[in-house]
Amino acid sequence: MPDPSTRARDSDRDRAVAQLDEAYVDGQLSDAERSLRVSQALAARTIGDLDGLVEDLQGAGSPATIGRRRTIAVIVAATGATVLIAVVGAITALSGGDGDDRAAVAEPVEIQQPSSAPTAEPTVEQSEEPEPETAAKPLTRQYFEDFRDAYRKRFGDTLIYDAMYFEDGNVSFSRQLSRARRDLLQDWDWYAATGFEKSISPPAPNVWEYEPLDLSSVDYQKLVRHVVQGRKHLGVTQPGRSVRVSMPLDAEYEEQLIEVSVTNEYSDRGWRYVTLDGTLVESHPFVVGDQ
Repeated sequence: MPDPSTRARDSDRDRAVAQLDEAYVDGQLSDAERSLRVSQALAARTIGDLDGLVEDLQGAGSPATIGRRRTIAVIVAATGATVLIAVVGAITALSGGDGDDRAAVAEPVEIQQPSSAPTAEPTVEQSEEPEPETAAKPLTRQYFEDFRDAYRKRFGDTLIYDAMYFEDGNVSFSRQLSRARRDLLQDWDWYAATGFEKSISPPAPNVWEYEPLDLSSVDYQKLVRHVVQGRKHLGVTQPGRSVRVSMPLDAEYEEQLIEVSVTNEYSDRGWRYVTLDGTLVESHPFVVGDQ
C-alpha cells in the first residue's frame, strides 16, 4: 500500500471517479453524494484523500493499488502433446510508494492439448487507455484546437455563441451578425475538410441572452479527459452511442459551463457539466428507469 501522503496522479483520480460512478449506478450513492465526491476526487492532492472517498463503498480498493491493465502478448508454442504458454511483460502493474511501476510476472503454465493442435498466432490484448491524440479526430484535443485556430483566422477573434461539437466532426455554432448588430446571431457550420459554411437561415435575435464564450479560455486537455470519462462512466452503451460537447450552457448558471453528453439510438442519455478550466460541477449518468 502506498503512503497516504503520496501525491495523487491524474490516473489515480480517474480510477477513483470510475469507482464512484459504479457505486452510484448500483445504488450506494445518491446524486448529491456522487457529485460531491467526484468533485473532491478531481481536486484530491494525495492518495489518502482519494482513499477516504471510496473506503466505505462495497467492492472498492485504493485507487492507487487497483491494477492498471497493460498490453499482454501471449506466445503459444507447440511441443509434442503439450502447449507452453508464456505471458510476456507485466500481467498487473501496481503503483509503489515512490511512483514506480512494479511488475508481477506469471510463471509458464503447461496446458494439455491434443498432439494435432495447430500452433496459435500471437495475440495482443487491447489497452484501455485513450488513443494518442496525434491526428485531428473528432473530440480530441487537436480537433478542438484546430477549430479554435480556424475560427480565429476566419473571424479575427475567439468569441462564440451556442457551439455544439459532434462526434462526426461537425461543429454547429452561432456568432454575432456584425460588430454593429451584436443583438442578432447568425448560424454557422464548420467541417475540418471543407471549412466554414454560413447557414441559409436568416439571423435571429439572441433570445436566450447568451454571453459569448472565449474559445481561448477553455482547457482542452481536461475537456478531452471528460469526453473519455463520459464514454466510460455515463452509463450509455451501444448501439449508436455518440458524444456531444456543448458550450456554453444557458444563462441560468452563474458561470459559463460546458456540457459533455452521451446518447444512443434508444435515446438513453447521460451528461456532465464542467467549467472552462475542466472542473466537474455536476454529473448525471444514465440509469435504466430514469427516462
